[in-house]
Amino acid sequence: LTVTVSGAEGTTVYSISITRAEASSVTALEIDNYKWEQDPTTSDGSPSESPTFTDPTAFSSTSYEYAVDVPQYVYETLITITPSSSSVLFVDGGEITCDQSDVSCSTSGAYAVPIRIEQGLSTHTVTVVPSDGSGLSSTILQSVAEGQNVNGGSTYTFTFTRPYTPKLTSIAVVDSSDAPILLSPSFSSSLYVYRSTVAATTSEVSISVSFHESGDVPVSGAFAQYGSLSRINFPDSGRLTVPVAEGTTTVITIYVQGSLEIGGVESIYRYDVTRGTLPKLDSLIFSSSSVTPSFSSSRYNYVAALGSAEDSFT
Repeated sequence: LTVTVSGAEGTTVYSISITRAEASSVTALEIDNYKWEQDPTTSDGSPSESPTFTDPTAFSSTSYEYAVDVPQYVYETLITITPSSSSVLFVDGGEITCDQSDVSCSTSGAYAVPIRIEQGLSTHTVTVVPSDGSGLSSTILQSVAEGQNVNGGSTYTFTFTRPYTPKLTSIAVVDSSDAPILLSPSFSSSLYVYRSTVAATTSEVSISVSFHESGDVPVSGAFAQYGSLSRINFPDSGRLTVPVAEGTTTVITIYVQGSLEIGGVESIYRYDVTRGTLPKLDSLIFSSSSVTPSFSSSRYNYVAALGSAEDSFT
């Protein structure tokens, strides 16, 4: 900018150079899985996917909006942020410093900050503001905490989407005589395991399930899988009969399908039923060769045909 002042005695020229600093901003950003419940669809329980997000949509020169999709079983993400130089970082209105126990910093100036993600939609903000090295004024701190824009700063808004986990409202098991079978449950937020031990004479069990088809987390259906069978639908009655082999543990997997309203994701229930073994003879030998056996699962019948001269057999 040049300012010229002219008068009767001559002319004076003023040359003014103005340098405007760039607004504080984020120069690098990564979002990764950090903590999760066991993923029942993978062999080691780790998430089968990573968070995904697209390039942000800028709705002003210093404000940006991201949409982030988070895997179903991930409840905490790690967001790694590199702010521009001479900047102070805030997450959800709180200042982030390297001496905080849950924050790690790199020599390149990146901050790694864990953020807890609830099921459904959740919003978190990252704000960077300039600092002259002497600390921030109380006015700036209050403005950031209240979500207000700060001159020279930038705000990044992240809307996380984590699918809801569909659930059964009840599960019950009975034997062939409709006698209830005791269930021993073992729960986590992602895997539901039930176990039972039944008598050796129990050859089948019947499983009944129920779920809500409407509400906050609607379920569209339930399926079962056991042995070599592929998935089968639960009958309209909600009761499925499954054979159990003697002396073995039969694993029955129940898949609960969420409706399209919640993304169509699944949850997995597992029922392990162990059937005992009937006591048996190791050997049974008849002296007569004309003994015909007849077997069932718990009863063994032998028919001996004796000759007319035989009045006993061994």
